[in-house]
Amino acid sequence: MPAFERDGIRIHFEQFGSRADVPVVLIHGLGCQLIEWPPSLIDALAAGGYRVITFDNRDAGLSSHLDDLDAMTPDVMDILAGDSGSLGDDIYSLSDMAADAVALLDYLGQSGAHIVGLSMGGAIAQRLAIEHATRCFSMTCLMTFASSPASEEMDADTVMPFFAAAPSDDIDSLAMQRRAGWDAVAGAHFVSSECGMGRFARQAVMRAANRNGFARQLHATRSDGDRTALLQAVNVPTLVIHGEVDPLVPIASGEALAGAIKGAELEPIGHMGHDLPEPLVQTLAEHMLEHMDAVDAER
Repeated sequence: MPAFERDGIRIHFEQFGSRADVPVVLIHGLGCQLIEWPPSLIDALAAGGYRVITFDNRDAGLSSHLDDLDAMTPDVMDILAGDSGSLGDDIYSLSDMAADAVALLDYLGQSGAHIVGLSMGGAIAQRLAIEHATRCFSMTCLMTFASSPASEEMDADTVMPFFAAAPSDDIDSLAMQRRAGWDAVAGAHFVSSECGMGRFARQAVMRAANRNGFARQLHATRSDGDRTALLQAVNVPTLVIHGEVDPLVPIASGEALAGAIKGAELEPIGHMGHDLPEPLVQTLAEHMLEHMDAVDAER
């Protein structure tokens, strides 16, 4: 698998489709790896005429695990409770993670790309649009937010399995916990472990597992604050896609995000929770392609 290094951090990536096509960069969510993008989504975007670039965020997958930060990494539940104290002060930020994506574009010799971000990846995409707008042809934000939802805004009893630690570090326990987490946030209409991102759980933990990396990414996300005021100055064509039954990031967050960005379009998806279920992938791809095609026609 190809990789490059930025400031001592190794980033692994993959590319799909023709190198001559306009690039679209997919930025994944909390603790996710590039293998957890549905192949059908990648295939649809490539068939639509785009060069699809995926990568493992720092602290996930085969990209660098920043184990030297373990001693200062807050506990996941403390982060959610907003009680991590002074721990985490020197941990990386979403701006650092956005800069990783810019470095990837530089490495590939690309002036810019369409940017697609899912959940935490959507927050990283927003940082790209805020801080590196000239590198963003367009932005598509999937199931994400301008400000991390407070615990009371989530369906807390439902979503807690997504954040829970596995009872042990063996592959079976880690995979079971990961499937249970995705099933918890997928909503009532689809079973993630059968048709959503939960079906990649075992493959993901066999490839790489990094509980402290999950915590550090969560800390970066929740410590980024409210981006609403900054987003009001963003002039990147934006599509916000959000599930109507998302228990982790309620659709009100998607509505607020779309409202913060001038000209942004909101596309609510019925029956979709915090997941990419296979029966909805083609619909999602069609919305994304329509958005990117329209932007390309104007460039």
